Amino acid sequence: PVFLNQRQKAWDSAVKADLRNAATAEETVYTEDASYTTVLADLQGAGFKLSDKGNYFGDDLANFKVISADAEGFCVQGQSKSEEFWSYNSGPGASGIVQAACVAP
Repeated sequence: PVFLNQRQKAWDSAVKADLRNAATAEETVYTEDASYTTVLADLQGAGFKLSDKGNYFGDDLANFKVISADAEGFCVQGQSKSEEFWSYNSGPGASGIVQAACVAP
């Protein structure tokens, strides 16, 4: 049980790091385009790289998504292998990374 708990924390930490890195890439895109993006390839073009797929639920990188983005902000989310949802919301009243899925606009 202790080992499993440590693994779950590691998966969650990796997903949270991906969210922070995606937020940095979103800001880079915004600087160039005056709007955030929902296109993962745009983030990758700005230097974003996802961690190993083994950190995500079902070993599937499709569990990392940009849910919403416009000129006001963005929300990205990931579901870690521990089955927890984590999100980063930059919109008004946002609080950075939280343990919850993005709320679709």
